[in-house]
Amino acid sequence: MYPAIYKLKNQGLNFLWIGWPGIIPRNEEEKQKITKLLADQKCIPIFLDSETIYLNSLFVDQHLYTLFHSFKGSDSNDLDLTADLWNAYKDVNMIFVNKLMEIKKEGDIVWINNLYLMLTPMFLKRQDISANIGFYLHCPFPSIDIYKVFIYRTEVLKSLLCCDVVGFHSFEYASNFFHSCEDILNLTVKSKRGGFIVIEYSGRNILIKVNHIGIN
Repeated sequence: MYPAIYKLKNQGLNFLWIGWPGIIPRNEEEKQKITKLLADQKCIPIFLDSETIYLNSLFVDQHLYTLFHSFKGSDSNDLDLTADLWNAYKDVNMIFVNKLMEIKKEGDIVWINNLYLMLTPMFLKRQDISANIGFYLHCPFPSIDIYKVFIYRTEVLKSLLCCDVVGFHSFEYASNFFHSCEDILNLTVKSKRGGFIVIEYSGRNILIKVNHIGIN
């Protein structure tokens, strides 16, 4: 994905990357050094503590990855444990939003990528109702029969619907998403002139797009 976006730099697109650098700094000095090095690449690091990384990774690996690839997901019946993982996932998304609010300017477009940050649209919209938000899912979206077993299915759908545009690799994945919105949230999906598909939610039309990342 990065090479595909980086090519747009030559077309005048000004952008910043925000993400976890994959390291836990040993001290403040190391944190500042990493931040400075990444700034040269127009990257802004998000630093997370080891416990948050561990719990968030468990949630993504045991619940989201399996579910979105059409497996049931974790068989854990420990609701307290599941809640702990979910809270860590929410915390990570909120940390990203706090950083966004520090640097985002009026009129900026925020493009959120993949299932690690599916709550970010909702948290961002709560702080900036006028935020321009796009989301792209880099993996499948499961069928409604699979997705309905997910305990936090409603929260994730409502968050993604805070975006202006939601993108998928294929029409099958997009179809699974808007059928889930119809079934779980009782929303209306409409086809617009030009072949566009929109979901009506809270007085807004959310555009559903099918695009292949990296193919120009």
